[in-house]
Order: sequence, then C-alpha cells, then structure tokens
Amino acid sequence: MSDLQKLWDEFLAEWPLERVKNMTLEEYVNFQDKNTFTYCVETKYKAIGSINGSPSYKFGIFKHNPNKDVKEKSGTVHGVEYSWQSRFGETEKEAFIEVRNTILAVISAAQLGDMDALEAISLANMFKWKIAFLYQRRDEPCVVNIFSNKMLAKLTGLEEHALFSEYYSKLIGSYDESKFNNIAEYGRDCWEQLDNKEHNYDSVYWFLGASYGSAGDQTDRFLDEGIWQNGADGKFKDKVKKIEIGDKIAIKSVYTQTHGLPFDNGGNIASVMDIKAIGIVTHNHGDGEKLDVDWQTDFKKRTWYTFTYQSRIWQIFPKNWKTKALIDFTFNNAEQDYSKFINVESSDGLKNKDGSTKVMVNINSPLNSILYGPPGTGKTYHTIEAAVNAAEPNFTPLVEGTNKLRKAYKDKYNTLVNAGQIKFVTFHQSYGYEEFVIGLTARTQGERLAYFEKDGVFKEICDEAKIYRETITTKSSDSFITCWQAFVEKFNDEETGIELKTVSGKSSIKVYDIENDTIRFDKKVGKSVHSMNVKTLKAIFNNERKISGGLEPYYAAMVKYLKSLSLNISDSQIERKHYVLVIDEINRGNISKIFGELITLIEPSKRQGAEEALEVILPHSGEKFSVPDNLHIIGTMNTADRSLAMMDTALRRRFDFKEMMPNPKLFDDEFGVIENINLTKLLTTLNKRIEALYDREHTLGHAFLFPTYDAMKAGKETKAMTELQSAFQNKIIPLLEEYFYEDWRKIRLVLGDNQKGKQTDLQFVREIPIQYKDLFGKNYQADGYGQPESRYELAPFDDAIWNNSQAYQYIYRSVTDTTEQVDSNSEQ
Repeated sequence: MSDLQKLWDEFLAEWPLERVKNMTLEEYVNFQDKNTFTYCVETKYKAIGSINGSPSYKFGIFKHNPNKDVKEKSGTVHGVEYSWQSRFGETEKEAFIEVRNTILAVISAAQLGDMDALEAISLANMFKWKIAFLYQRRDEPCVVNIFSNKMLAKLTGLEEHALFSEYYSKLIGSYDESKFNNIAEYGRDCWEQLDNKEHNYDSVYWFLGASYGSAGDQTDRFLDEGIWQNGADGKFKDKVKKIEIGDKIAIKSVYTQTHGLPFDNGGNIASVMDIKAIGIVTHNHGDGEKLDVDWQTDFKKRTWYTFTYQSRIWQIFPKNWKTKALIDFTFNNAEQDYSKFINVESSDGLKNKDGSTKVMVNINSPLNSILYGPPGTGKTYHTIEAAVNAAEPNFTPLVEGTNKLRKAYKDKYNTLVNAGQIKFVTFHQSYGYEEFVIGLTARTQGERLAYFEKDGVFKEICDEAKIYRETITTKSSDSFITCWQAFVEKFNDEETGIELKTVSGKSSIKVYDIENDTIRFDKKVGKSVHSMNVKTLKAIFNNERKISGGLEPYYAAMVKYLKSLSLNISDSQIERKHYVLVIDEINRGNISKIFGELITLIEPSKRQGAEEALEVILPHSGEKFSVPDNLHIIGTMNTADRSLAMMDTALRRRFDFKEMMPNPKLFDDEFGVIENINLTKLLTTLNKRIEALYDREHTLGHAFLFPTYDAMKAGKETKAMTELQSAFQNKIIPLLEEYFYEDWRKIRLVLGDNQKGKQTDLQFVREIPIQYKDLFGKNYQADGYGQPESRYELAPFDDAIWNNSQAYQYIYRSVTDTTEQVDSNSEQ
C-alpha cells in the first residue's frame, strides 16, 4: 500500500460519511483543535493534496482567534465566537447547518461523478474540490489531487480561468491505471513532472569520481579524450551500464575541510565537494567501464559544501529540495544557500571575506526525538547513527559500502561513549526518579550507616553538558573541576591531610580522607566523624545551592580554599560539545514517575540558554537544576510492545517522532533472490497479512532477513539459505506465536499454509483433524460447548520443509493460482 493510499484510508476512517452527517460546529471548525473536519482536510492530510494559503473564509463559517482582531469583510457576519458568510444564514446555527448540507451535497455529487453538479455548488473551490477528491469513488475517479487553478492550467494547457471540471476531465483522460496504484499517486506524479519541467529537470543526473587507484586524478585525460572511464577494480560496473545517452554527468571530488570555508563552522570539519566538469553522455560502451561524453568546454570548477557522497558513482533525482539545489548548482549555475544546509543563524559582527554576514553552524538534530516502529526495523542502528550525528554534527565517514559505513558509525559511537558524550539507559516498569535524576544511597561510615545523595544518569549528563555548553575562556577561579583537581593533587602530596581555616578565621578543620563523593574531616573540638559531600560542594561553589546549619562554615572554608588554589592555575579554553542521552524502550517506563517535575525542562524553549529558560529546585538536594541546550535525548520504542497511541501525552508533545517501518525494497536487487525466493515479495506478503489480521505496528522488520541478504551479497548461497531457515525458526515463527497468542489458525494464514491445499510437505504449520472416536471410543459425545475439529502442528526443525525453497515461494504465491505457477527452475 502506498503512503498516499494509507493517508487517504486514515482520513476516511477518521471522517466517514456518517460522522460528517452528524458533526457539530465544534467538530467542524476550531483553530485550537487539530481533530476538526476543516483542520484534517486542510492541514493534517495536506500530503494528499494541499489547499493551504487561502484564509479561513473558505470554510463558510470559522471561529475567531481571540488573539487577533476580527477583520471586516463584505458579506461576512461576525458573532461572539464565529464569523460566517451571510449567504449561509442569519445565525451561526443556521449558517453551520447550511454549510454542512453543502458539504454533504459535494460528497454526494463526487460519489456519483456528477461534475456539473459539483461546479454548481457554491463553496470555495479549493475546499470544495479537496472534499470531492477525498470522497469520490476510487474505482471511477473524477477529481485529481491538485487544487491550484494555476498549476492545473499549466498541466492541461487550458486557460487559467477554465472550469475545474474541464481541468480534471483532461487529466483523467491521461490517467493510466496500470502505472499507478491510485489517482492520488497519479496527481503527485503530475505535480512533480511540472515542477521538474519548470526547473529544467529534464534529464537523469550522475556524479562520478575521476580519482581512484594509483593513477591519480584522471579529469584532464577524460576531458582531452572526450570520455569518462571507470576504475580497473571492477566495482560499480552495473551502475555504469545503467547510464544512458543524454544523461547529464559531473566529475566530483569529495574531501573534508576545517578552515577557509565561506561560513564560520566553529572550527569543525565540513564535508566539501568540488565539481570539476559537466557534460552529456553521447555513448555507453556497455562494458561497465567506458562512456563517451560531450564535455562543456567553458566550465570552471565550483565548490559545494555539505550533502556530499563518497561513492564513485552517485545518481541523484530531483525529488527534494536538497537534490534540486545540488542539480541547480551543478548544471544550472545557481548559487548554494549554505544556511539551508547547515541550519544556521546570523551572528552580528562576523563577516565573510566579501563583507556579507557570516553564518554560524547550529546542530541539525532535534533536541528530543523518538524512533519508533515494529521489531527488526533498524531502530538500534539508526539510534547509533542519530546519536553520533547529534554529538558530532560534522562527522563524515569517508568509506564506501553499507557495512563499512555502519562500522564507522559504531566505532565513533563507542569513542563518544568512552568520552562520556553519549550515555545509554533502558526504561522499565520499576525504573524511577531516584535512578534517573537523584536519590539517596546508603553507605557504612565507620560503625554507622550514613545516607548520601546519588546522582542519576540524567543529572550526571546534564551537569557534564553544562560545563561544555558554551565556547568560552574560563577563569581558573570559576572552574570547580580545575580547582578540585588542584586540591586532590595537593592532598595526595600531604601525608597528614590539609588544614583549612574557616572564613571567620577563629577555627579550623583538617581534611584527612577523600573517598568517592565524600570528604572526611576533623574539627579541633570533639571526636565525632564529620563529612561533606563533593556534589554539594560543587553546587555551592557554582552558586547553585545554599546550605544553612552546622556544616555551612565548613563548606564555606572549602570553597574559599579551592578558589585560593586558582592563583597558580592558568585560565582554560572550553569548547562547546554536544551530549546525547539514549533512552531505550522509553515507552515501557512510567514517564511521570521517572521525569517528575523535570518533564517541562526538556522542552527546547525551556532549556538553559533559551529565552524562556526554566530551572527547578531538586527536592533531595535543594540545588537549582536546569537542562542545557546542548543535550540531545533520543528515545526508542517498539510499537509491538505498546502502541504509540498509549504513549504518555506529556512526552508526545515534547518529542519529534520518527517512524521506522519495514522496508522490503532494501532487498529489491540481484542479492534479494535466493534459490528463486524473492525476499522483497516474501516480506511484503507476510506484512500485508499481519496488518490485515492484527495491525501495522506488529509487522516484521527487514532486519530479520538481512543476514540472508548479506550472505547472498558475499556469494554464499548455502549460508544464505541457512540464515533464512534460522530467521523463520528462531525469530519470525516465535514472534507470530506471541502476536497471535498461539492461535495457529491465524499463523497459518500469515504463512499462506491454508492456500497450499493437500501439499502438506509445503506447509510450515500443518492442520491435523482430531478423531475423537479414536481417542475416546464409540460412546464419546461432545459437550454442549462444542470441540475443535483440528489441531495444529509446527513442522519439526529438522523437517525437509525448512530447506525447501518452494515452501517459502508459496508464502507469496498460491499453489492454487494456475495463472502464475512457481517454476523452481526459473529466476523470479
């Protein structure tokens, strides 16, 4: 099912015709409610077809924004809460009923395909035709999901003031159902074709390397000979063979650069790509090695920053703003807008060489994000990638191939973990505030049991991130870490401890032991054990906490002594760093119990460094606490464990959610076929059946089949079959048992065993009739509730079926389908 089809289905499920007939005014329009009919049509489902840009007047009746003045408009009546077009009625109730009846008339005419009736209905065109599109018959469509008369005129060649029904009639006439799954995909394709045409995206675009092996840069030779030639290592031959006459190509060279950039990147590494030449392919020799090229002779080298690619062969399509910008830069002589690619903000006083304002690099990654999806969809790997990109925004591994790229990210991840920039924690049902933020822990001191504050992982990483929140030169007297380190070094040199005078100078204490977070000291008077907490000392040093009572003079003495040590320490330069907290299984924890009062502080606008920054007083320690703006929180959740709909709403409002769904197309190449088993079709079919019997949140991830795919890629077909067998036996079948609570009838439906007839040798789960009389004798009678007629048996793991390629093929191809029989000797 396509993405547009899913959105379309979701809309109709949310707003079926019966609900429209009975909807209230509050359900129809309310700018504060994102579930109203008008919000859904205009905004929530705009990906199906956009009608944004025109005012709320188009809805017939709309609610005032209390923060804005009501604008007078001819033919409009203003009530206390609502405004409406006077032609719909004298009161808001009358107006809404008339608007609702008008919408129902649009839906009725659309379902009948009556274009004349639709044209005659008086309702704003964009709104009317979007509704007509959504409710039309899909098997006989009459409206395309484009609602701009300007775009429709350009697409059809008709005048800009033609009737919408004329536009749609002409477009529907060119609709080829065999090429598109539905009319929505056709409409999107029409829009993209026009967009590409307007921007001169009329070709296929390739970016090719010219420096590989020991021969060095071949660009000059290629230009002289009018060719481009692949390396002698035999790589990328299949891609070169796909390049056709008329395709546009560019010679690229990718590297990294820290200084001399046209923008200020704060000393960080930037990925750079030189475009050395451009041309058009005039002949492909078909050997995967050589192309004849008509090179543009007056082209001068241009340099592009970020969004680069290291592979020798890179084909790009004008599908999004990034690729379009690169194509325009390379082939249409456009300039690169750096600010779009590095997410920048202006900085007063910083100027480029040409006198223009410099731009400062900001972090691209959202501060709070959650990766969610069914099991096996690559959440773990993408979490590693997201964490590395957040902690090191300019990390660009110069490697080729998926496996090498993964290894590069994993190695970098481990390095950042060891450096303390990334921390990992898993939520579970009993996890709480004490483990996550701050709690108490007990230790034995001498013969007594003493309690100490213990920082949780969240407070620890926040405190660490605050030190590196800004790039500044720190005075030694302002840095607790610097002063504390100096104290520890001095303490280690003293055999009998360090004596400190109190601030008043009337008394003194002697520090004789430092252990973990505890400073033990003696007073001149008394013999009892005395101690101070290092974390508390740090908070007092940084003016984050005040302490009163008997220990106050001793903490003050320590602070005074620490700052006196800074006289012999030089000032230090602190560079801003990004920190990342990864929370695995974030949906399994009780969010209110874990975050407590800190849930508000993680919002970007409430972080330390933001204009609306907030801080709280921690109940255990009494110290001030805030969350810095250089800490990223990345959560993961398995939707098979708990639905996204059940996610704590406080968390949903504060996190960006990124869906990770199964992607069978990853196997859609020559390595995705093993003994004629098409892995793409196999996974697609299994997931379609699971979605029909359960839901999309319990589908199977592509990661389950990757070991099979990787074995095929390595040329090990026997191992690939073993990996496929293992995936079914150890992962897929057990997961299906869990999903369907061992309802083997449904598991048979998913595996297609019910379609294999009497060919039990191809059935993974076999249905065996129960012979009750054989079991219980002739006088057996079933009880009043009835008895099952069959039992189910999973094929033993040493059964031949697990190595039978046809058994897997028949999961996605029914043996009863005589029009498309599986040929075990032919390629799929």
